[in-house]
Amino acid sequence: MGSGVVPTPDEGGAGGAGGSGGSPPAPAGLACAEQVNLDDTEARPRAELDCCLDYTAQRVPAPGTGISEEQRAALAGDTSFVNCCTALIVGVGADAISYREAEPVRQVCCFGDVVAPEAELYNEKYCTPWGPPVPPALDAYDALSEVA
Repeated sequence: MGSGVVPTPDEGGAGGAGGSGGSPPAPAGLACAEQVNLDDTEARPRAELDCCLDYTAQRVPAPGTGISEEQRAALAGDTSFVNCCTALIVGVGADAISYREAEPVRQVCCFGDVVAPEAELYNEKYCTPWGPPVPPALDAYDALSEVA
């Protein structure tokens, strides 16, 4: 099948993911991942998240170039794009994929009402308007100030 083709669940399902989770099968033609909902607590498998990251990254404009209303509407109408963004939002929240890895598509997935109204996504770890969680300060700073 060649590169550049995003597998559908039917093409990539032979690996044994099966129906063990009790989730309904993805709608026909949905790329990369089974249907994901924002209230899901478990992330999709890493292979599906990687596929989703690739799928979304191929469709968003380069960082800093902005997105037109027509582009935003087209992305919001692409059920595979919306599902992949949702999978990434849930995946970052479940620590299945890092914030930094998924950051290239964050602006489109989280803001501009593509997946859901922005305010509804603010509680999601990936979509908080304040950026990624900041680790606690290192003790090294305290040690340096005491030496100086």
